[in-house]
Amino acid sequence: MKKILAGLIRQDEYLDEALRALKPGGKNLPVQDIAALGFSLRVIREDLDEAYALLSMEVVEARPDHGVSPYTIAVRAYSRSISAKTARIRRLTAAAAGKDRTTMRDAVASVKRSGRGGKTLPRLLEERRAMLHLAADAARLDRSSARLSAAGKWLYISSN
Repeated sequence: MKKILAGLIRQDEYLDEALRALKPGGKNLPVQDIAALGFSLRVIREDLDEAYALLSMEVVEARPDHGVSPYTIAVRAYSRSISAKTARIRRLTAAAAGKDRTTMRDAVASVKRSGRGGKTLPRLLEERRAMLHLAADAARLDRSSARLSAAGKWLYISSN
């Protein structure tokens, strides 16, 4: 149980870092930063899936025991916190992925063949593609965190 809790705490901190990277304006990130953030979200998702598998095994073996109760309460709290943060990340990435339509239109209509900020159409397309991949990674992460939250809730119910 301690291993699961330590992993959840670490993933919660990683999600805080991802939120800090997205807050200043996720749509203005360079393609390399978007790709790095997407990789980070995929790693977090894999770790959450592993924690979900471990929690699922704990749910099956859980018995009402006062020695485990503080851990189950903490696991439930962190899983809910992670779920809230992943939902926020999903909303931010979805919003950033959908805002580029006017920029693309302006880039095509421009005489200099560059859009806002001097970006060329191929570069804008590359950024949009990267942002769409990031939004898809965030959606998968959100689904994984929802499963983890449900497992944390069932663990809490079965151990109390």
